[in-house]
Amino acid sequence: MAKRGSGAGKAREGARRAAATHAASAPRRSETLTLVADQRALRDLALLVSLGLEVVETVAEAYGEAAPEVTRRAAAELYGALARAWQGPMPLIAEENGKLSPVEIIQTERDRLLDDYDNDAFWRELEERLAERDFARVATDEERTYVREHSGELPASADRLFERWRHELDAHGVDRLVLDPKAIPAPSLAATPPSPNRAARVRKVFTALVVARFVRANRKRLADLTDADKRSIAELAASHLEVVPEALLWSLAGNENAGAVIDALGPFLPRL
Repeated sequence: MAKRGSGAGKAREGARRAAATHAASAPRRSETLTLVADQRALRDLALLVSLGLEVVETVAEAYGEAAPEVTRRAAAELYGALARAWQGPMPLIAEENGKLSPVEIIQTERDRLLDDYDNDAFWRELEERLAERDFARVATDEERTYVREHSGELPASADRLFERWRHELDAHGVDRLVLDPKAIPAPSLAATPPSPNRAARVRKVFTALVVARFVRANRKRLADLTDADKRSIAELAASHLEVVPEALLWSLAGNENAGAVIDALGPFLPRL
């Protein structure tokens, strides 16, 4: 993984985003919405709508659901209004098979922004979680009392831990972070195994993340995937899921927090 701040190797690239269609699937219901703005503002609005729809579809896909119909309809209305208001020399909104979506240059800019956000969010979260873990290990009784009395806010004395991890990640990225397999507790044989539905949920989330990465790497839409693409995705998901530690899979199968499951699976995704 690239060191913090470098442009190479986006951390968890697309890990929080599942395969999005990049299009507002609902057809335009009316032409009552009118936009009056300069061309730059219209272009920015197209980018914002595309960003919003991508995030909503990604979250929904991670839960195995479809994006809310109201969101798709709102995006379709806005795309229709943008198409009518746009006066530039090149199209801003394209229509294909009755679906409206921004042209490729807007989608490319959107993807770049989301990649930059994912990269920044990964390093920020890693720094914070490591610092909070260390604080929990060394906090004094007085510091613990402060945290309880301030709704979980850490005292100023914890700043040194955040600074230490910030310097470490800035200088070395994850190169010097080592996970000791012996430190991961093996599942107890006496424990109740996760239900088949829970285990299937982990596999489903992992496959959805592989689909997202495959779609983004090949600049395709879900509807454009061929049978060969689907076989490749299935093989990638199966082969990479095999390297996830059994103890981690066990713990994820019982985890109710979908975001935590996605975060934990991210490092095991294939690089495409």
